[in-house]
Amino acid sequence: MPVPVSSLGRCVRSVSADGVSATVCVITTAGAAKCWGHNYAGNVGNGSMSYAVPTPAQVVGLTSDISSIAVGEGTTCAVRRGALLCWGDGDKGSRASGDQRDSLTPAPAKVLTSGVTQLAMGGMGGCAV
Repeated sequence: MPVPVSSLGRCVRSVSADGVSATVCVITTAGAAKCWGHNYAGNVGNGSMSYAVPTPAQVVGLTSDISSIAVGEGTTCAVRRGALLCWGDGDKGSRASGDQRDSLTPAPAKVLTSGVTQLAMGGMGGCAV
């Protein structure tokens, strides 16, 4: 049965969730990114690796201008002012950073630094328009 996320109120513009990693992220009406749920690789983006984040946490550095967000299997990415930023599990290059390290906070992708309008994540990878 759906239950309201009381700390968000009515300020959600969009939502993305991944059933495998059990992580949920939203973009608020102010353009900020907030995430919660399973955080095994830092995919909540709050700067910690605590196993679970039970309530929406502000993603470090993403307080405005977020136009798209997508949660994958351990990796989360967002678009800010046309640039791709990703955090969480870096396995198999899923953060588009040029390495395979995990990141507890958003980091710019090595490619897709401008002009990104849409984003989708699935499994251990993603696509952008």
